Amino acid sequence: MIDQPYKVLIPTDFSEHSWNAVQKAIHLFWDKPTVFHFIHAYKPHIARRRFSASALSLDDLQEEPKRIAIEKLDLRIEKIKAELHNEKHSYYTHTSFETLKNAVLQKLNENDIDLIVMGTKGASAIEYSLMGSNTHKLIQANASCPLLAIPRQCQLEKINTIGFALDIKRSISPQQLKPLIDVASLLNAKIKVVYVKKPNDSFTESQFVNLKKLKSAYKDIAFDFKGVLEVKSVSKTLELYAEKEKIDVMALMNYNYGFVEKMTKEEVVKKTLFESFIPLLVVSDQIENSAKKLNSNKELTTHA
Repeated sequence: MIDQPYKVLIPTDFSEHSWNAVQKAIHLFWDKPTVFHFIHAYKPHIARRRFSASALSLDDLQEEPKRIAIEKLDLRIEKIKAELHNEKHSYYTHTSFETLKNAVLQKLNENDIDLIVMGTKGASAIEYSLMGSNTHKLIQANASCPLLAIPRQCQLEKINTIGFALDIKRSISPQQLKPLIDVASLLNAKIKVVYVKKPNDSFTESQFVNLKKLKSAYKDIAFDFKGVLEVKSVSKTLELYAEKEKIDVMALMNYNYGFVEKMTKEEVVKKTLFESFIPLLVVSDQIENSAKKLNSNKELTTHA
């Protein structure tokens, strides 16, 4: 049971796509006391010109984009209050002269965030074919806070069932499961654990032990477990499983050399889990918050 208001961090670039993620996040926590933190990171590209490095100070570089960001964040909050007013919700805005990844990781450490929510852009022919580059970079950062990535074509209104794709060959601790269990408990959602296996896979004694630990950790919420044969790829298999089992969100544990890393590298033809209508909830295997590894002198400006 979570007594304190839930804290959600939403990175925004002020696009219609990011607004879609904002609406989905607010509706998901409509009946829950929730603090929403909106963050915009700006780090302007400086073209090479014939002037000395001292010609522009750091303050000069930040002033205009910072002013614009603050104005747009204020307008975003005004829009939320006008269209999605909820007395159970409160809002804070933050700007950062940083890359989005570094800004988000630092904010996690400063505000004890429970969940990151952002959109995925779907197929892209530029840098990352499976999701938006910012989402991809934040997943790769493997911060201990869960990240909910919502596709723009997703019609998510409520989360009733969370699919949890897990490699049961790996041991998992209650601390690692806690963020996922907290989300499921808060939203009164059932968890269906799925294990993608090869045709000749069989359970070992250690896998039975891991499964027993898993069931024990889920004793207070609805729990189900199923093994499914891999079809073409891990992501395609999970996509088919999600459709069949009516999964609202697919959760994955972000291990090194695990499902998430494999899926972000898979060359799947056109449609993949990341391009479908299924949101992803990525949970880190790291107990310690990776934000603590950041240099504490990174500048971050906060506006209440």
